[in-house]
Amino acid sequence: MKRVLTYLILAFSVLSCREKDVLPKVEAEISFAVPEVVETKSILIENVDQMEIMDGKVGFSVFGARYILGNGGEYEKFMDDLKVYREKYSEEWVYEGERYYWSPGASHKFFALYPYYNPDSDEYDLGLKYEIDKEKQAIKVTGNEGLINTGFDEDGKNLCPDILYGVQHYPEPYSIGEKRERIRFIMSHALAAVSFRFRNASEHTIESVKGISPENHIYMAGFKTTATNVFLSEDKVAWEIKSDVANSFAVSEITSPVSPGYYYAPSSSDYWFTALMIPQNFADYPESPSLSFEVSFGTAANEKQYTINFKDYAVHSTAADAFSFLPGYHYEYNINVTERTVYCDVRIVPWIEDEPIKLN
Repeated sequence: MKRVLTYLILAFSVLSCREKDVLPKVEAEISFAVPEVVETKSILIENVDQMEIMDGKVGFSVFGARYILGNGGEYEKFMDDLKVYREKYSEEWVYEGERYYWSPGASHKFFALYPYYNPDSDEYDLGLKYEIDKEKQAIKVTGNEGLINTGFDEDGKNLCPDILYGVQHYPEPYSIGEKRERIRFIMSHALAAVSFRFRNASEHTIESVKGISPENHIYMAGFKTTATNVFLSEDKVAWEIKSDVANSFAVSEITSPVSPGYYYAPSSSDYWFTALMIPQNFADYPESPSLSFEVSFGTAANEKQYTINFKDYAVHSTAADAFSFLPGYHYEYNINVTERTVYCDVRIVPWIEDEPIKLN
């Protein structure tokens, strides 16, 4: 009897093990892959391995929302500033702590945002907060002002890295047992890039270009550089700008001679100056943002003062966007200076077409 009982126990154990082996997993963990190869022009980020955080790691934040049928008909928070990273030059993206799974019967949205690492404080978290905007079907990001302020300080230090974001939408509800690939984001630019090239269009050598202020500093003045929040959705980026905050970008002086017909060429760039800035519409401003400077010629005419008003240069074909800097676009101002006047031509190019660079 004991021998029979032993055989029954062993048989039951084997069947149990087999049953565990063949039972399908009802939970499918959410994982991430290297972002899609995107041809994109980024002033500060040439490839994904420059998206560094700490300890030689590369990463970005992910915010998630899910829509479950019968749950009020609205998207709800799912992931909140999840740190996704990989070791530099590795191909595997991971995250620590709580594991996340596809929710059966739910559709999902994922928003990626870079950077989340603050190089000044040497901390991972920028202190971002987010909420689901149900009307816009987007995420509303608020928090650290250092992420939103743009421009350079007087020492030339960049105050804001390039902001990249990506959206992945899975409108079909997840089914138990369904196989879903790792999430891949196509990263886009949430800021506008504005660059200047300076050309001597006169018949005489330009000795220097300085500011009109007593300190001889050159400023691009009157731009909004602080926002209350940013909305990220599938089709666009929408910034809410603080209407009472304006700032300036300090532009480097030109102290080396510029020969007639030549562009000023800084050693590290083709541009005299480049700024990353919050998208904004100058049509709403009572006064035009401007760039003023003083030019010294190698002639008896000596010094001339010039001002460029950005409202004078419509850069888009539609009236609503005519004086706007839109996210994801690069605005190149070619400044031509003579002894009598200054004139500009503006080249506007989507970053994805401007001197393509692989994101990864």
